[in-house]
Order: sequence, then structure tokens, then C-alpha cells
Amino acid sequence: MNDSIRPDKIIDMLPLFIIIATRDTIVYKNEKAKKIFGEDLRKASGLLAAETDKSVVTNIDGVAYKISASTICGEPPAKLITGLDITYADDIFTDDGALDSQTGIYDREIGMSFLATLLNAFKADGEPFTICVAAIKDFSEMTKTLNEAEGETYAKKAVSIMKSSIRQTDILSRIDEDRFLLIFPKCPIYIVNNIMETVSTRFSIVNETNETAKMGYSIDYIVFEVNDPSLPDAQSAVNAALDAWRTPLA
Repeated sequence: MNDSIRPDKIIDMLPLFIIIATRDTIVYKNEKAKKIFGEDLRKASGLLAAETDKSVVTNIDGVAYKISASTICGEPPAKLITGLDITYADDIFTDDGALDSQTGIYDREIGMSFLATLLNAFKADGEPFTICVAAIKDFSEMTKTLNEAEGETYAKKAVSIMKSSIRQTDILSRIDEDRFLLIFPKCPIYIVNNIMETVSTRFSIVNETNETAKMGYSIDYIVFEVNDPSLPDAQSAVNAALDAWRTPLA
């Protein structure tokens, strides 16, 4: 991680507003909360009544947010309220008709559609984003040669490792037999590098605990910042990432 960037700056890069409040007083708000609600946060007063341990989707000024609230123990007790910007993900996360049958995650079509949406948004507002193309060696072959139960376990474990390491607003899709596309809106490349290092480490830990070597994983990946407005389409962005890969796929 870039040591020159303070933790509060990292928080402000997230697609998330954060409010901490006591019974009727807001005691903390991050920069995103200030931009949405204003310095006095009178617009946010209704959020103080949000039920704890529940999540609801709310539209605020045309932007869809997933609102969550939890209790912070103390004297007096406080409430942590977060709002996750799900504007880009909203239509895609409610569409279950384009899933990869083997893994249960989004297929190539919807993954590339989401990438195209982000690419068009970047060309309009100039805000770059980050993608990752990951390859699990012989993934498809492994799921076919193992028996049905083992193959299902093998595929679900790989997906679980990746999905549990990324944010709800990030997209994971399978774009061919052994490759996966991960898309990170509003996320700097150095943070995605850290995320993918964690993913790789988690795969290594699984390999060490597998009872048989045949269930192991070999993952490689490229993290790529989409910052070139001349890229004509989603496939061009993926190709640019593959061109930058330190060890190109065969």
C-alpha cells in the first residue's frame, strides 16, 4: 500500500458514506456523507431512525444506496450508519438470468456489459477504474475430471474465495473456461493489488490444507487501471489488460 496515503483518505475513496450518531446528534461523517447531505446533515436526520442489523435500499438524489445500521457500544451508545453506492450494480445484481451454470457467478455477457457501462461512464466523467483478469490453471478441466461432488466443491470454493474478498459493488464474472474478470468501480489500482494479493494467499492456504493434491489451485492474474479514453469497447479494455500481463495466457 502507498504509505503516503492516510487511512481517512482511503475511507473517502470508497463508494460509501459513513455516519456515526448518538441518540439525536451526528458526531462523525466522512467526506462522502458531507457531499451528499451537506455540512449540517439535516437531510440525514431520517437515517438516524434506521433499524440496526438490517439493510434497505434507498434512493438519495437519484443514487441508489444500500443503507445499513449497527450499534456501537459505549456511553452513550452510538449508531454506525453506512450507505453503499450500488448505482452501477443495481440492475446487474437483480438479474439472475445470465449466470454461468458451472460456478453460479455472472457469465461473460453480463460481465462485459458491466465493463462497457463503466467504460462509458469513465469517458463521460474522467474517473478511471480498475479491472483484474484472473486465470485458474486447468479450472474447467478439473471440474470435468473430478467426480460430480468434488467438481462442484472445487468450483464453489474458488468462487467463494474471490467473492468474499471483494466489495458488494465489485463484479465477478467468468469470461471463458479458465479466466475470470473482476471489475472494481471507484477503486484505485493499489487497493486492487492488495485485494488480489489476499486472494492469491487464500488460494495458497487452501492448497496447503487440501487432503489431495488433485484439488489444488494455480492462479495468476493481471491488475489493470482503465484510464485510456481511446479504448473503443469492453473487449479492448480486456485486451489491453492481457497485453500488459507479465506472463501472457496461451
